[in-house]
Amino acid sequence: MTDPAPGTISNSTSSSNSTSISVMIIIDKAPFLGSNAAESLDAAIALASFGQKVTLWFSQEGVFNLLKGNQANKFNQLDHCATIEGLEYFDIEQVVVTSEDWDKYQLAQTPLRLEPTLLDSAKVVDSFKHYHQILRFS
Repeated sequence: MTDPAPGTISNSTSSSNSTSISVMIIIDKAPFLGSNAAESLDAAIALASFGQKVTLWFSQEGVFNLLKGNQANKFNQLDHCATIEGLEYFDIEQVVVTSEDWDKYQLAQTPLRLEPTLLDSAKVVDSFKHYHQILRFS
């Protein structure tokens, strides 16, 4: 499978493995607001480990999970954010942030654990039709 063009989300449904599904997981909670982000990352890794194509969309306050130097242990939580740096080892290569959130949270001036693909929110929402499942932990 070829890599998607820059600024797009790949249509994962055309995978050569007919049993593979494509899943988008929306992470919209900050790392210190409970276990939602950690559970989302765990689900992403579990799905990817079984050959499923996973896209992560860090939305709203969920973008704080991408910041380098997050110290979740200050809030009596495990540092699940460190997992983000290893997503490529699980073949999770599609990590998306909307350009609106990028600007709102001033991510251009902040060291990140990885560089996400930037898309406008309409393009992200339009891509929903390409996924078998869309998950959001609340």
